[in-house]
Amino acid sequence: MKRENRLWVVAILIAVFLGLLPGGFTVCHAQQTVLKVAHQWPQGDVRDKWASNFCSSLEKHSNGTLTCRVYAGGTLMNPKNQPDALRQGALDLAVWYLAYSAGKAPLLGILDLGVVVPYPEKGIRLTRTEVGKRMSEEAEKLGMKVISWGFTPTSVGSTKEVIRLPKDVAGLKMRGGSKAIEQLFKASGAAITHVSSGDIYMALQTGVLDGVLTADASFMSFRLFDVLKTLTISGEHSLSNSCVAIVMSPITFRKLTPEQQKVVIAAGQDAEAAFLKEIKAQSAECRETYIKKGVKVHEFTDKEYASWVDIAKKETWTLFMKEVKGTEDLFTIIEKTK
Repeated sequence: MKRENRLWVVAILIAVFLGLLPGGFTVCHAQQTVLKVAHQWPQGDVRDKWASNFCSSLEKHSNGTLTCRVYAGGTLMNPKNQPDALRQGALDLAVWYLAYSAGKAPLLGILDLGVVVPYPEKGIRLTRTEVGKRMSEEAEKLGMKVISWGFTPTSVGSTKEVIRLPKDVAGLKMRGGSKAIEQLFKASGAAITHVSSGDIYMALQTGVLDGVLTADASFMSFRLFDVLKTLTISGEHSLSNSCVAIVMSPITFRKLTPEQQKVVIAAGQDAEAAFLKEIKAQSAECRETYIKKGVKVHEFTDKEYASWVDIAKKETWTLFMKEVKGTEDLFTIIEKTK
């Protein structure tokens, strides 16, 4: 082979390797897009695992051309700034409780109302209905495109007696964790006390609080079994399963190719299924841990739960329909969905 020809062959091979010719766009050498994901929980938390599962699935579905880096524990930015960052395109994805944004879009709090979602599976089914469709539309107006849905079970702990019926919280100093649950407890005669999540342990220990509703994950991470006497555990009858989502900046989503957008949606569906398994397993672990620690663990009976349903419908559901116009049809869907 002449020297000139050899040089041409070498030049072509280099061009292919660098991706300057069509033959260079292989999986190994294709341009990789790295997305930033932010959330407020520590590494290893079930919500952190959810974000990591999404990223793994995204990389798998895209053959490595789409991947992401997860910034746990608010290390990228103050979690309160995440919605604005998403809206502006400064952040690609976040794990976000939609009810956090209910102040700007009240409809986003509907699935966090008392007894609306008694168990996570019902919550997921509701997201496939007009309820989820309208929530997605409201979220996108705020700059958050819902990619994956999740529901975190909550339980009720007390330093007093077992909480079975609404009358059992009458006179107790309770932390609800959300405006909707606080309304439910207040309607049942409780005194609402506002305490940050990081101060729950001390508040229970010192008597500032008599009881608390919070996520099963928090009952574990805050080791509240040290200061609680009883726990009414989540199961098929939880007072609340908080609606959380992996949300994406619409600006980021629009920058992706149609094929990449499909990959993002597929990864979200994979992560959703994995998250459901994770939270069910964690609730079971929470139950077993509290029993071993000597805490009296109870689960609402059908009759007990019916009393909570009754007061929730009369008080909090009715108030929501008055404040958020045009939602009556959504409550019909909620009641019909099992």
